[in-house]
Amino acid sequence: MKFIDHTNRRGLLQAAARWGIALAAALGGFAIYRRNGGRQAENACRDPQGKTGCETCGLLGSCGLPRGLSFKRFHRETDNGR
Repeated sequence: MKFIDHTNRRGLLQAAARWGIALAAALGGFAIYRRNGGRQAENACRDPQGKTGCETCGLLGSCGLPRGLSFKRFHRETDNGR
């Protein structure tokens, strides 16, 4: 079975439907991302138990959780105090 079979009308319509569904899913995901402002969800902490800390977290820049905000504020104050 080929991925896209353009030899008949039915294959063309099936391929168009597949690509349409994929495009709709991608646009829907992008719309949700934009609606959220690029922020992570409140429960998106990759280390909810606090075992590794916030310093190595890739989400720290957009983190709005209290622990992440406290970590960023502390490091801003200590960097400005030098």
